[in-house]
Amino acid sequence: MKMDIRTGQIMHLLVGTFCLIVVIAKSFHLGYIGENELLLLSMAITMFCLAYIYPHFVENDERTKKIKERGIFFSFIFIMCYMFILMAIFLFNETLLNGSQTITLLISLSTITVFISFGIMTKRY
Repeated sequence: MKMDIRTGQIMHLLVGTFCLIVVIAKSFHLGYIGENELLLLSMAITMFCLAYIYPHFVENDERTKKIKERGIFFSFIFIMCYMFILMAIFLFNETLLNGSQTITLLISLSTITVFISFGIMTKRY
């Protein structure tokens, strides 16, 4: 069963809004954004980006393939920059992050970067 374009957008917006509400509620309760909330925040941003790019990705044509290729290329560059910055921070012992917090941060930043770059490439091409 193929989903309608409008239904796909609404579904992504609802899931993104739900994730964002959970993050806001947990951060008010805790007073800070923890590891799990950071992953949920990246999921909310991903869902909002998917709601935006869903109509463009429904048809699998040359434009969609070019958007994906360019988006992954620019994401790779930014993810390498994130890793280089974190490596420099750890090299100079200027952080209080442990291993799981660092991995969670990298996963969240990578996810956000990929889907935001897809959105930017959709606007561009």
